[in-house]
Amino acid sequence: MATGNYILGAEVKIPIQFTIDGTPDHSTVPVVEKIFNPNGTLAPGFPVTASTLDYNSSMYYVTFTPTMVRDYIVLIKSTHDGDDYYTHDNFTVSNGIKSAPRAEPK
Repeated sequence: MATGNYILGAEVKIPIQFTIDGTPDHSTVPVVEKIFNPNGTLAPGFPVTASTLDYNSSMYYVTFTPTMVRDYIVLIKSTHDGDDYYTHDNFTVSNGIKSAPRAEPK
């Protein structure tokens, strides 16, 4: 799942939802463990605990301001009953110059 496309310097709001069998679970607050920059280096300042967006649906978020153009990868960790669960997300940053759209699976 891709978070979206952003212009360089814009704040990216990375949404995270934690559910167990499709039901919102409030036993953990997700952590963004790492953000991989387009050049493969790690963005500084992580891990970061997510902020609550909507408690009832277990929606959380982390904000991030990218400093490079191209694709970023986000590694997210949630812990439930002592077990760590990982997922990932991604987003793309451009310099604002129009380019051809990229194809993504739905």
